[in-house]
Amino acid sequence: MTQIINEWQLDTRLNSALQNKHKGDFSLFLALLSTAVEENAEFLTPDSIKETLPKRNLQQQFNISQQRQFSWQDDDEGMIIKYGRALQQSGLKQVKLISYLKPEPLAFTDDKTKLPLELWQSLDTHSKRRLTATKQLQKQIADPTALYEVLEKIHKTEAA
Repeated sequence: MTQIINEWQLDTRLNSALQNKHKGDFSLFLALLSTAVEENAEFLTPDSIKETLPKRNLQQQFNISQQRQFSWQDDDEGMIIKYGRALQQSGLKQVKLISYLKPEPLAFTDDKTKLPLELWQSLDTHSKRRLTATKQLQKQIADPTALYEVLEKIHKTEAA
């Protein structure tokens, strides 16, 4: 069974529930849809042509160091030794200065998929699906001739 993510997966059921004033069905269909904005049908449009702009690496241009990873690295052990020496020689001010120049790790391992059990249990089904999904959502192929048929139906109902 596939999960309902977009309106186009419901075909015309959402629209017909709204037109026939079936509030219960309409509410149910809305509750089944994903709350992630990037998964809405209007954002799954065909890819546009991207302009190729020259890339400028500002970090190299201004000699800015790369952002540190949040997990423990190989050279962090030497940093702890520096903290100890700075504390013995100059006190807390020197330790603060070193920590500003090279911050300490925030986590022991950098596992982005690992969540605490309490947090995982409180996630909704769409969030769990997005975290465990191996493939991306397939885009629907747009049919420009279908718009003409919809406009004809609207014109016929206005004329009647």
